[in-house]
Amino acid sequence: MVRVVVGWSGSPHSAAAVMWAARVAERTGRELIVVHVTHPSTRRLRRHAGLSPLSRTQQRAEHALRRDVRRRFRRVRMTILHEVGDTATVLVGIARASLLVIGSAGPAR
Repeated sequence: MVRVVVGWSGSPHSAAAVMWAARVAERTGRELIVVHVTHPSTRRLRRHAGLSPLSRTQQRAEHALRRDVRRRFRRVRMTILHEVGDTATVLVGIARASLLVIGSAGPAR
């Protein structure tokens, strides 16, 4: 199946990339796969501290993202995946798609 895959970190830049990818998915009738990747060490630290894999801030951001995509792109089928690993490696591995969308981390610092 051909899908549109986009990485999402919770940042405004990545949310803009999701909206762009959703627009493409809607226009082409393809499924939208949003991928949130956590580094293995971060996941381990949260687990050892007894915390859920996603912070409350991340959970709220995901809820808002789902809401915004549904409001603007009603016909888009969207799946959000939470993966652990190196971001680039995970995205390329999942991107058995015709289009992989990546956002900017913002201005260089």
